[in-house]
Amino acid sequence: MTEKPWHENDEFWVDWGPRTVAKDEEVDAIIDLLSIPAGGAVLDLACGLGRHCVALAQRGYSVTGVDRTAALLEAARTAASEAGTE
Repeated sequence: MTEKPWHENDEFWVDWGPRTVAKDEEVDAIIDLLSIPAGGAVLDLACGLGRHCVALAQRGYSVTGVDRTAALLEAARTAASEAGTE
């Protein structure tokens, strides 16, 4: 039996994900670099805990987050709900 590569290991992401936090300047840079128009739609692939999704939604963007790890998607849903951005 071969071990999965690190990026396919859900346990890695569940453990590592909570250690990351979106910083305002990071989200501002994303908006600027991508030239996202105010109120625009954003697709966040590999959204993890939703740290960017929630921050972008709080700034008025319509955000869809996608991730392969069910536990992280559930955490993202919870974060969005707690932030009032679901």
